[in-house]
Amino acid sequence: ELPVARGAAGKVAEFYASVFGFAADVSEGAAVIAGGPVQGSQRIVFREQDNVPQYNGDHLCIYIGGFESCFSNCAAQDLLYVNPRFTHLDNSRTLEEAREWQAFRILALPDGVVQEEHEIRSSAHQFCPIDFRGASL
Repeated sequence: ELPVARGAAGKVAEFYASVFGFAADVSEGAAVIAGGPVQGSQRIVFREQDNVPQYNGDHLCIYIGGFESCFSNCAAQDLLYVNPRFTHLDNSRTLEEAREWQAFRILALPDGVVQEEHEIRSSAHQFCPIDFRGASL
């Protein structure tokens, strides 16, 4: 679970649904997000609370099927981020670079609703835990 400010669960759910194509449900002050290259293969809960701790520099990694459209959507919203500590893993500022790395990052959701680095990897990424060779996504 990740903490978010009171009233933010709906915005978080909307972002994950529209940008990542994940299923998102909001109830009892929490956004329950499920998705991935296989629907429901990843799950994150964003729970509303008072006094959300300041961002501590950690990150989460998600795998997605609609990689290029997700990248384009994040780029259009000016959300792309390159973490200087991990340029040996990905350094994606353009769609061409994202295709090469099969990964890109964002640091926050729009309007700072969530401040948490997201490493977003394609289902074709070398470390994807699900083998999609020969599968059509």
